[in-house]
Amino acid sequence: MKNLEELVEKNGIYFEKGSTIPFTGNVNGKAEGAFKNGLPEGKWVEYTVTGKILSESNYLNGKLNGEFLNYYSTGNLKEKGYLKNGKLEGELQEFYIKGQIKLKQNYKSDKEEGISESFYENGKIKEKRNYKDGKLEGQYLYFYNNGKLWIKNHYKKGLLHGDREVYFKDGKLEKKEKYKNGFNLTKSLH
Repeated sequence: MKNLEELVEKNGIYFEKGSTIPFTGNVNGKAEGAFKNGLPEGKWVEYTVTGKILSESNYLNGKLNGEFLNYYSTGNLKEKGYLKNGKLEGELQEFYIKGQIKLKQNYKSDKEEGISESFYENGKIKEKRNYKDGKLEGQYLYFYNNGKLWIKNHYKKGLLHGDREVYFKDGKLEKKEKYKNGFNLTKSLH
């Protein structure tokens, strides 16, 4: 077993120092895993300087593939997702340092797809939005940290389109605007 520090990387391929043959074998050190023909393969674990797990990931033919987990230096889970051929696929979850959910977002071929929700540390919803092919589509809601609606937008192909309403923290309407293809059609007093 080699220490990862003993390898050199040239154009994305790893070699033992002084060798022209791509490295195959297991490594340890700041990260533990295996290489096959100079490319990362299988399960990999990265560590902090204090020896705590920083990340866990999987490789197939040198590309990130499968579930990945990233951790805070405290050891608590920071991020959890899935990659297919190096691209985000399925649900990505992010967490606050104390473990509460921060974000749930769906991906298809590395682009946002479907419902995405983010949350405040107190557990209340912060944002709820919808994506289609990586662009905002439909209703986008933004909330105050007390759970009350702050902003209600509508998007079409990533651009503001339709009514946009902004509310005060007490729930009263502050302003209402109309958008078309990203352009504000309303004369605002602000």
